[in-house]
Amino acid sequence: DFATEVKPLLENRCINCHHAGALMGHLNLETRAKAFADRPGGPVIVPGKPGASKLYLQLNLADDNPKAMPPEGHRIPESERDVIKRWIAQGATWPDDASGVLKPLPPVRE
Repeated sequence: DFATEVKPLLENRCINCHHAGALMGHLNLETRAKAFADRPGGPVIVPGKPGASKLYLQLNLADDNPKAMPPEGHRIPESERDVIKRWIAQGATWPDDASGVLKPLPPVRE
């Protein structure tokens, strides 16, 4: 389910580097339209095909691969990568309305 599993994962792990103010890799995950937009390197998410979806594939690259995501810090656990895989395999449903908007999280202050 996008609202309860995928959206929180993308907000906690991805959106802080992939939004309009920080377009790492020229990928914007703020909305469905932006995440599924045509890109020179091909689609990031291919509904029904996790093996053809760069979003999923890059989460599974070896730590020493420069294209691995996230590029530094803690890698995303396999259980969370499996959530992304299942979501894509099931069609990558992502609401077009306000419930599908992802927002960067405020920085953690210590």
